[in-house]
Amino acid sequence: MRALTVMAGVVLAGCWKGPEVGEEHMQMLSPDGGRQMAFHEIVDEILGESCATSFCHKPDPPPAAPMSLEPDKAYAQIVDVAASQKPAMKRVVPGDPANSWLVIKLRAESASAHGTTRMPLNKPQLTEEQIDQIEQWILRGAPND
Repeated sequence: MRALTVMAGVVLAGCWKGPEVGEEHMQMLSPDGGRQMAFHEIVDEILGESCATSFCHKPDPPPAAPMSLEPDKAYAQIVDVAASQKPAMKRVVPGDPANSWLVIKLRAESASAHGTTRMPLNKPQLTEEQIDQIEQWILRGAPND
């Protein structure tokens, strides 16, 4: 009888796919209670408005800030690309916001701790919600969505 019970458990376990990761789970991960921004939204609504329009990260950036945040160039410019200020670090490390130079530069405390300036330069700091959206995107593997 015990062998039959164990065998039934093994068969059932082999059929069970495990817990589903549905919308309700993804919403719990989202910092604003449900909406997770796609990369194109982050570029359009956050980086484009605060960084790509500034002197530094415009379509043809100066040598001092060689990174364009224009929608058609941004992904290739930041994901798995060495930071020009600190080549040992990547601008965005998929899955690892704490070691992504972009996040370090956006947070005043971490920028100061790394001996660099907070971005965007000479503009208001991004809100915590905006930075959270960027960090969540990186945690999701920094997809080009």
